[in-house]
Amino acid sequence: MKIALYCLQAATAADARTLLESLPGASVSVATGDARALEQLAAGNPDVLLCEAAPGSHTVAALARVSASRPPLTPMLLSRAPTPELLIEAMRAGVREVLPLPLDRVTVAAALERLRVQAQTVPGRHGKVLAFIPCKGGSGATFLATNLAWTLAQAPDNARVLLVDLHLQFGDAALFLTSETPPSNLAQLVHNTDRLDAALLSSSLLWLTPRLGVLASADDLGAGLEIQPGQVEALLALARQEFDFVVLDLGRTLDPVTVKALDAADRIYPVLQATLPFVRDSRRLLDAFQSLGYPNERVSLIVNRASKHGDIRQQDIERSLGRDIAYSVPNNYPLVASSVNQGLPLAKLAPSSPVVQALGQIATDLKPQADKPASWWQRLRLGGRNETVAAKA
Repeated sequence: MKIALYCLQAATAADARTLLESLPGASVSVATGDARALEQLAAGNPDVLLCEAAPGSHTVAALARVSASRPPLTPMLLSRAPTPELLIEAMRAGVREVLPLPLDRVTVAAALERLRVQAQTVPGRHGKVLAFIPCKGGSGATFLATNLAWTLAQAPDNARVLLVDLHLQFGDAALFLTSETPPSNLAQLVHNTDRLDAALLSSSLLWLTPRLGVLASADDLGAGLEIQPGQVEALLALARQEFDFVVLDLGRTLDPVTVKALDAADRIYPVLQATLPFVRDSRRLLDAFQSLGYPNERVSLIVNRASKHGDIRQQDIERSLGRDIAYSVPNNYPLVASSVNQGLPLAKLAPSSPVVQALGQIATDLKPQADKPASWWQRLRLGGRNETVAAKA
């Protein structure tokens, strides 16, 4: 990969060059100085341009000219203290990634790998939108949504996955998978709907792997309530073009934003548990779906924390709701709680867990029949038993 590096100071350039040249297959050219030096550097037709900028500097304006004149070039911004104004200016200039200085080898390698994956984007992609909604508070819908997103992104078919936290208040989906701080959030992204594009979306995500990005919920209650259905519709339309799967973690309230997201969903997963209050509220939610005109084949019920020894059996739930249960995720509260408390995917902690296998079955069923390998999700396991999962396709 040909990497062009532009820095404001020679000392910064020397440190960054040493790091970049340690990456396998990297060929690095360097420039410092004024805008003309940046433009001459880009004339070498690099694959990616790493460009340092600071508030008030000439760099971003020059970068915009370079990007406009060389569309195949992928610019990435380097900054020690990026301000919101600098980030907005950079996004308008076509920047796809913002990396902090001093550079970290792991961070840079992950960013370059994301660019490599994005270069393989399938033309005409129309990703599937998967909506997880709790039938009642405490169902475990967020755990299932986040861990399914992780599972889908680990598949050998190189699927790109976006996890969107659509809890407008108190959303915490990102915490189920990582302790890292997201660079942006849903409210900040949709506030700029007029210039929403793939670059802006990518730079707003917390990338957990080169194929899994997370769009965090609004961190301000007032900003979350200002999100409009039309903004979510535009976001999901773009996300379909950029990702193979878009996993939505929804709140329980059927407000206009949630309904707009459900309208866009190819598959809706109401999550319940085998207790009477859950069954009652599941009935109400299914009635609401019927009123909204959602066909039964789009809705797949999931019983979470399922047990063979509970007072209410799966057949009792199906009889009460008049619907089949699509998936049963077995109960393993201590293990799941450990996963959540550590902010790690369960597949990392216990790859042979029956809960992980249940998520793998859901992921496998989402693949096109013609391309579906035999239990590809088992490749995520490092060993252990091969328990089966109760599922009805």
